[in-house]
Amino acid sequence: MDDTNPQNIKIHDVDFSIRAINVLLNLHEYGCREQPPVPCHTLGDITKLSQAEILRTPNCGKVTLKEIEDVLAKFGLCLKEVTYQTSKMAMPTTASIIRNKELEATNERLMRELGYLQGKAAQADMLEEKIAKLETELHNYQKSERRAWDRFDEIRKEQEITRSAASEAIRQLQAELELVKTQK
Repeated sequence: MDDTNPQNIKIHDVDFSIRAINVLLNLHEYGCREQPPVPCHTLGDITKLSQAEILRTPNCGKVTLKEIEDVLAKFGLCLKEVTYQTSKMAMPTTASIIRNKELEATNERLMRELGYLQGKAAQADMLEEKIAKLETELHNYQKSERRAWDRFDEIRKEQEITRSAASEAIRQLQAELELVKTQK
């Protein structure tokens, strides 16, 4: 372990389990896609592999994979990230076709519901405007009604005053009439 570059560290010099070492040494037979396949002897060799390539090897499971990833992480290294090319046309699976159709149906249903709700919202806005207009009309009507009642009260008072004045005038006339009769 004289080299300071962690990629050059031999796998036998690291604290790997026997199973992990066997998996790494047998990768060239099962999982590695490198041409020509080469067994892993250093940590740098491991970093050229993906999780899927390591898991293809017999006797390698999630525990062994985790052990390999943890040892690499101690040295600041990690496995190769797999990126899929989007330019290649992949054959869609039946499940993805069904899922896409379900998503399209759901999208169509949601769009119909959205249209329905937008229509209801527009109706609600129109009704709100009508209610505001009717409230204004009612308020104006109530004002007019109050003015009419106020005028009615004024006329009634005038009528009472006029009635009182008429009664008084009648009494005065009757008194004068009585006076005239008594003088004859």
